[in-house]
Amino acid sequence: MAHPRSRLVLGWETLPLAVGAAERADPELNHSLAAIASIRAEARSNLLMVVQASEAAPWRALPFRLLSFETAAQQRWGLRRVAIQPLEDGRCAVVAHSTATVAAEYLNVYGSRSSVASHLGMAPPQQREAEVITALEHGLQGALAAWLPEPPGAPPPEGTPWPGVHSELMRWGAAFPQLPGLPQALALCRHSRVGFCGDFIEGPGFGRVEGAMRSGEALARRLLEAVQVAA
Repeated sequence: MAHPRSRLVLGWETLPLAVGAAERADPELNHSLAAIASIRAEARSNLLMVVQASEAAPWRALPFRLLSFETAAQQRWGLRRVAIQPLEDGRCAVVAHSTATVAAEYLNVYGSRSSVASHLGMAPPQQREAEVITALEHGLQGALAAWLPEPPGAPPPEGTPWPGVHSELMRWGAAFPQLPGLPQALALCRHSRVGFCGDFIEGPGFGRVEGAMRSGEALARRLLEAVQVAA
């Protein structure tokens, strides 16, 4: 609604909030939109996997649920972190986040089932999508070799999934906002009755879920104060 990136992602000619700011001639909202437009974010190419119950035992037995990679490991495997989520039915969900370098290498490759593909009505070239999935799968296999010496299925022919594993690609275009974030003072535009919250707001937890939750609480408090003053 506010960041110029949405014009490319969603195929919009104009930003809804920019139109509203122009109609209301609200300098406060214009200032906030300009600040939001200046915020840059690192992208990620994410591998989303579901391991079937018949193949999931080694994954469910891993001694961690979140694995973060130091710089040298990131450069070696092309991965930033891996999240493991055992499911109640015996399956296991796995999410592998690429590094910013890998995401930049595959800048225009997004998942065929992603919101981008749905909104734009265009599917990415299957060969390119399969290339990214295979690269992330092989990086994941190498990174976890110490715990999974016998991964769930041999490395597949290019473009085909591992046996017992369903893989998809997710392009996370605004994965990690970069400092500086949106100042708290610009998070509420009283005249236009527009408020902002999210991980891009400056403060504790910036760039993480914690920051998004804290910014929502902070905005709620300011809204309550504004209502009480108006009353």
